[in-house]
Amino acid sequence: MMKYDTEIDFNSRNVMTLFIDVIENHSKILEFGSASGRLTKYLKETKSCKVSIVEIDGEAAKEAIPYAEDYIIGDIMEYEWVEKFSGQCFDYILFADVLEHLQRSDEVLIYAKDLLKEQGKILISLPNIAYNGVLISLYHNRFKYHRKGILDETHLHFWTFQEAVSLFEHCGYGVEWMDAVYNPLKNSEFQLQYEDLPCVVADVLKSRAYGEVYQLVFMLAKGKVPVTEQKIRSNSGYYYIQTFIGKGNRWDTYEEQEIPVELSDEICLKVHVFGKADRFRLDPLNTNCIAQVKVTALSGIELQAKDTNGICMGGVFCFDHDDPQILYEVPDGTEVLNVKIRFIIYQKEEIYQWICKSIREQNNIIEQKENYIQEQRAVITQKDKDICEQRKIIEQKENYICEQRESLAHKEEKIRDHQGTIEQKENYICEQRKMIEEKEKELGSQQEKLKIYEVFTRKAGIRNLFNFYKKSIKEKM
Repeated sequence: MMKYDTEIDFNSRNVMTLFIDVIENHSKILEFGSASGRLTKYLKETKSCKVSIVEIDGEAAKEAIPYAEDYIIGDIMEYEWVEKFSGQCFDYILFADVLEHLQRSDEVLIYAKDLLKEQGKILISLPNIAYNGVLISLYHNRFKYHRKGILDETHLHFWTFQEAVSLFEHCGYGVEWMDAVYNPLKNSEFQLQYEDLPCVVADVLKSRAYGEVYQLVFMLAKGKVPVTEQKIRSNSGYYYIQTFIGKGNRWDTYEEQEIPVELSDEICLKVHVFGKADRFRLDPLNTNCIAQVKVTALSGIELQAKDTNGICMGGVFCFDHDDPQILYEVPDGTEVLNVKIRFIIYQKEEIYQWICKSIREQNNIIEQKENYIQEQRAVITQKDKDICEQRKIIEQKENYICEQRESLAHKEEKIRDHQGTIEQKENYICEQRKMIEEKEKELGSQQEKLKIYEVFTRKAGIRNLFNFYKKSIKEKM
């Protein structure tokens, strides 16, 4: 069995299922590189198609032949098929991961055009050489071929999205429809991951257009035709939003939706509320970010976050980890929630730069404050000196006051002594005054007597006076 020969996986998005979705029933098909016929069998048995095959591997072709209308076992580049199917016209010609193995793929496409109906289509899948796994390898100076995958050791040509379109136009085709198969880097054959890069490089690769497009799928028509359907997501698919609707805290029962996003645009989406759901969890991004988030019911009521594992301020949420979550309570009767998200910062390098800018601004503020503090310290030092001087003056004044108090106390003591002396003297004076008063009384009495004596003397004469005097002396004795 060939290395790419596996059963068709209808549970995933792959080249085979994309081809099957567009091929109409009862079509006539030429399939290049049929391998053991996994697609051939399905187209015959399920879609009732008539399929002719061209396969280089004889062992694989033997398994496919029972399902083929006609076949060639041989090298495409030998062009046996051109003669074999000459004159036939096919509804579809299939090249599923074939052209990259051919030396002159443009020549093959030009020859194939003669076998295609005027309204027929060519379906082509090509590996995308611009896949992030290849770029990470190149960053580390590696370009290692593998047994299978984008760098299959048998690949002779490599294309990007634009180069593939240019090839088709050169060969006279127009791209009518285009799609892609996406493969997260962690699931690919490449051993290197985003974590093996500097943050700034990893962030660029994660957000670059078509970065996780693993295979390019095209439907071509003859001539110049407008692209009627462009299904390739330009975003890498690395960044996505998740929504969870349910009841209570049993998250395993919640209805989950994962939505790839273009981070440069405002995200607007509607979330349908089923049953009696009363909880809505929004994971705004699968990496750290700063985002403005608004959730409203159809009535216009804006829901307020009940809980979050980030920091919320005025409807702006900041998450410094890779699993941001915001939890809301859903009002009764709500059928649809409108969600608007605008990412302010969403890449580690931008957050790092934002943090650095904030730190620089904070450092400038801190430096200004430190300078102000130094100035204030100088002012305080001067004030301290002034206070010391004032304290010395106060101390001197306090010493002077103490001396004055002692002097005053001494003087008060002297005053008390003087007051005692004065009091004694006042008492003495009072006594002397009393004595004087008594003497004055006595003098007054004597003066009265003297007057009497004078009157008596004048009237009685000296002898009578003398006798009176002696009589008074005797009476006293």
